[in-house]
Amino acid sequence: MITLKVKGKLDFWTKTLQLINQEDPVENLTHEIEKNIDFLKDYISEKMKVYSINIDGIKNEKEKTFIYTTLASKNNPELITAKRKIEFEKLLLFIEEQHLSADGPAFIIFNKIDKNQGNVIISFCQPIKITDDFKINEEENEVFIGKLENQKVIKSTLKGDYKNIPKLWEATKTYMIENRLKQDSTLQTYEVHKTTEENSKNPADWITELYIPLQEKETEVFKAEDNWEL
Repeated sequence: MITLKVKGKLDFWTKTLQLINQEDPVENLTHEIEKNIDFLKDYISEKMKVYSINIDGIKNEKEKTFIYTTLASKNNPELITAKRKIEFEKLLLFIEEQHLSADGPAFIIFNKIDKNQGNVIISFCQPIKITDDFKINEEENEVFIGKLENQKVIKSTLKGDYKNIPKLWEATKTYMIENRLKQDSTLQTYEVHKTTEENSKNPADWITELYIPLQEKETEVFKAEDNWEL
């Protein structure tokens, strides 16, 4: 909501002229106020559209143990975001009920991407601290335990609205091709939504990190037509 306050004084002659001309000072200001509010709305709207993409480079990611749920979805960033809220609430409730502890930011694994049909199978994951003997009744809870091994990845970061996530994937893909980096298709690509609408109402502040596993050995050539991008 935008609030504009106007404060000022009219001198004697200005008041007299307005009285003679039967002018309403508030009505005279209304048009100018509306123009300024429209300008502010446009300015704020443009600021909210600002985004940036940075290729952070090659990183070594540590092993992660996590709980997760899996579902199919249309490959649409905004739709995936809506599902993310529901699934992560489910995971956080499970953590509370099982007296577990979160161990790092939540993330989304892209298990399968069907570019032709525009579908994805994704897992919503929350890293946790557990003992070796901890078990889950998966059929009853629809919550599963998974693990990501230590891996070398290419990491990139989007600061901005989720609708720009496809550009993040495309920029990372281009970087990999240009630098002859090869994706390890046996491991899972994932996104970390580090700063979300829950932290800031301004989309320009949202931060999404993309992690793509890389091959340790040159056994597979990375091709431009590889079907992994959003």
